[in-house]
Amino acid sequence: MARYRLTYYPWITQHKEPAVIRANVDTFARLVEVEMKKSDTSAEIIVEPVLEVPAQVESIVTGRSDILLTDNQGVVRGLRACANLR
Repeated sequence: MARYRLTYYPWITQHKEPAVIRANVDTFARLVEVEMKKSDTSAEIIVEPVLEVPAQVESIVTGRSDILLTDNQGVVRGLRACANLR
């Protein structure tokens, strides 16, 4: 089974309650999973707990996460820490 762990940062939108953000991230993950299953029927996206951007970068560099919903700062930090990120 192809499992992908997705994390997101808490201030993805500053005007919504954390539960609303989580519900929307879960919906996003299910939509992406449906698309992924078109080429890999075993694809599964697991939404991990919310992480601050520095912790997100650490999680992707160390292999604990596979997909980040992050900000520009996270992208820059991630690429500086690991040139193989895409």
